[in-house]
Amino acid sequence: MRRSLYLIAAYLVWIFVFRLIVLTIVTYLMQESGAHFREISDTFNNNLLLFHGMGAALFVLFLLQINPLTIVTRHELYSRHQFQRQFIPGWIRGFLIATIFTGLFILVGTHNYVGFLIQEENIFVAIMGLMIRFLSLFTLIYCEEFIFRYQWFQLARGNQYGLRMIIISALLYALTKAFQFNLGVSQIITIGLAGLYLGLRSAVEMNFFQGAGLWSGFLVALNIVFSFPLFGNEAQGLLFVQYYPSESGVGEFSRFLSGGAGGPLSSFLTGTLLVLAITYEVVRSQKDLFSKGFRT
Repeated sequence: MRRSLYLIAAYLVWIFVFRLIVLTIVTYLMQESGAHFREISDTFNNNLLLFHGMGAALFVLFLLQINPLTIVTRHELYSRHQFQRQFIPGWIRGFLIATIFTGLFILVGTHNYVGFLIQEENIFVAIMGLMIRFLSLFTLIYCEEFIFRYQWFQLARGNQYGLRMIIISALLYALTKAFQFNLGVSQIITIGLAGLYLGLRSAVEMNFFQGAGLWSGFLVALNIVFSFPLFGNEAQGLLFVQYYPSESGVGEFSRFLSGGAGGPLSSFLTGTLLVLAITYEVVRSQKDLFSKGFRT
């Protein structure tokens, strides 16, 4: 377990260092053009997804370069067979779940479908912006799933902390997200529950591909396609689905159920479904968990 904790500690230190480096560069370049502190801060915060995606990719590449010290191989990071057999079906499933969530929110009236956002006069710029966000989000999720849901268990192999290691990994993942982004309590809880479910899936499959596909497909659909806020940041996607606030008691309940302006990661419904999925996974895969050395 100690080596696993060293890995996460090293990643957190790298996040802090890389963030300082990027902030220094952004501040220097924008001050040269006469920008004020508020403009610099807004620019930096609006691009956190891009910066953290780059940081996660560089950290994983560093782990690959210092092999065999870290025992990280390219085949572990990417396997064409596993990518096609597990990642892509998982990605489609996550995308469909997010689409169903969105349709449900529109049907119950908590959100409105505004329309297609890309205009003809700026279509190239808009598509490039969406592609950069997509690549940043995909890279961040894929690399962090490799760290938290594969390398974490690889370094801990042989100990007797099976279920405990899954729980600790989920807690550290949620804390890492809180360190990276400005998140509310409900979002941190939801991310922790998602980490617990993804950890259980990785324990059964003995790899991270399916979970990475499911999580990335879900978040890409919410943020890139339907414009829901993600990790505390708002950004326009391909389609614009907007929260419709209401001052009535019913409106307060619907906000609580759907997450309101905080998006589905703040939603009580999302958290409840994750709890049900975790319960189902534990019951369904109990034999696999025990047979593969993951103990309570």
